[in-house]
Amino acid sequence: MNRDVENLFHIYAIKNDTNNEFLYVGCTTQPIGTRLYQHCRRVSSAVHDAIESYGEENISIILLNDYYGNIEEAHFIEEEYTKMLNEDKKLFNKRFGDAHTEYTKAKLKKPRKRSHGVSVLMKYASE
Repeated sequence: MNRDVENLFHIYAIKNDTNNEFLYVGCTTQPIGTRLYQHCRRVSSAVHDAIESYGEENISIILLNDYYGNIEEAHFIEEEYTKMLNEDKKLFNKRFGDAHTEYTKAKLKKPRKRSHGVSVLMKYASE
């Protein structure tokens, strides 16, 4: 992606609906439903492991911000949302230097619920 080209970026959060905890904050130019599907299927990520652990039916994706600009600015906005939502240090974001805490490591070690097919519910923040 050309860093100087302006694009529409979606800043989003993935949330566990069973305990209302945010799991991840991301930034994409793809539709957020497509991005959530990719998180559910990409087996080599902590976000995927958390989604499997909690069950896809208990996960939602929330659109936090639509931003038209360049990628550096979009990543800055993503980082600000990450800081804001990561007060308890439980997010799985690694881009901004956050290593997994003992809490997140323990969550990933829990037995996983297996789901078949995509049953992810998309919920958008209305605020």
